[in-house]
Amino acid sequence: MATVILVSPHPVDGYPPVQNQACLLADTGWAVELITTPLASGPRGMRFSHPGVTVHEIEAGPGGKLGALQRAYRFVSTLSTLRRNAHGPVVEVAFEPSGQFYSDMAWARPAVRIAHFHECLQSFEESFLEKRLVKAIAGYQLVVVPDEGRGELIREQLKLSSLPTIVPNYPLLGAHEALLERGEREGFEVIYCGSISTRQMLGVVVKSVSQWPESARLTIIGSTQKPAAQEIIDIARQEGVSERVDFLGWVPYDKVKQRLAEADLGISLLDGRFDQWRTALGASNKRYQYMQAGLPQIADMNPGVPELIEGQGIGRCLTNFCEIELASLVSEYASDAERCQREGARAFGLFKARYNYAEPFCSVIRFMEERIKPVNGS
Repeated sequence: MATVILVSPHPVDGYPPVQNQACLLADTGWAVELITTPLASGPRGMRFSHPGVTVHEIEAGPGGKLGALQRAYRFVSTLSTLRRNAHGPVVEVAFEPSGQFYSDMAWARPAVRIAHFHECLQSFEESFLEKRLVKAIAGYQLVVVPDEGRGELIREQLKLSSLPTIVPNYPLLGAHEALLERGEREGFEVIYCGSISTRQMLGVVVKSVSQWPESARLTIIGSTQKPAAQEIIDIARQEGVSERVDFLGWVPYDKVKQRLAEADLGISLLDGRFDQWRTALGASNKRYQYMQAGLPQIADMNPGVPELIEGQGIGRCLTNFCEIELASLVSEYASDAERCQREGARAFGLFKARYNYAEPFCSVIRFMEERIKPVNGS
């Protein structure tokens, strides 16, 4: 049996692409070894599990340089052991510059390695981990990114000869996935799920709440531990809308779909002045999680987003990050339950047909299978 080793220094409990890959690879017959860390802001211990996936949990340890060195040693040591002990051919997928650094430092390097980038290289001129990849990337046989815009940026930074393979951060389609039923309930709920800061334009969203219909509330899912999140909480208090804005904190990924489906309208606004957000059409998994949950959504005007949302009749896009315009759109949806249901059902249908992770990831699986054929003697 062929083995795939997934190297994810970022916690997979908060990193859906790694979970998706682990599940799909295990379901297609690969022995999956996953090295990762626990999610510090959530419950202790690893929530993610799947038949055929062995999780090797590396404790984050203390902070500072000493803690980073200890964590790096444990990653490299565990990875080296897995490589040596694997039976049959091995393919390795290293996520983000830190995972690629550990992959480069470990012993017994496999013949097939894949570099997967979720984020842009945002500190390329200053970061040792990012800049070293200009030379180190030659040791990988495939580069994967979630968005074509990010692919163009990374191709230029790393001087790649061709555009990386694009695998957007779509949710995973369940074997018997169906549109979740919504029960009768009072009021109208607008929901956001993801990182909490002003770069997600959440300051604008919270400030607009006072202009929403009285029955409308805002729910925000995401860790509130960082200062940027506290800034949004402070804005809600200053605007006098704290009682209409619920900060749920971190919700385990396996519980997110159900919680989203209890709402009426999703919202996702990203500040396009930053490369990270301007190139988030395929990377912003929340857009597709709303589709999976059967929600219409309000989105932004970043490249490709209007075509995805308005062009397919599953929501509206703000022409400007304007509180009045946003409040007007929320009011339209809050007063038209039939429209919410119609657009939400259409969004779910698109998720099942096109915007689920298995569709684009199958090209990566084919690449892996082709590369190990000579090793298998095929």
